[in-house]
Amino acid sequence: MNRESIYYLPEGSTESTFCYDEDRPRLPLPKLDHTLKRYLESLKPFGTAEELENTKKIIETFRKGVGAKLQTILEEKAANEKNWNI
Repeated sequence: MNRESIYYLPEGSTESTFCYDEDRPRLPLPKLDHTLKRYLESLKPFGTAEELENTKKIIETFRKGVGAKLQTILEEKAANEKNWNI
């Protein structure tokens, strides 16, 4: 395989950029708690203890309220559509 074959399709090829999309597996939908935990972890290097405690409260409010509703919508979309993230 040469460098050109990686980036360019041969002349006359019927393949396109997205021709194999249907063969790809679905992306998994992460659980809301997992996403929120990762979000909080990503903030730790940048916040004070007080800021992080306040953020935990905001995250908990989001998780119990609009976050749960949005997660349900995403779960329904993921069950019915291959690409749930658009």
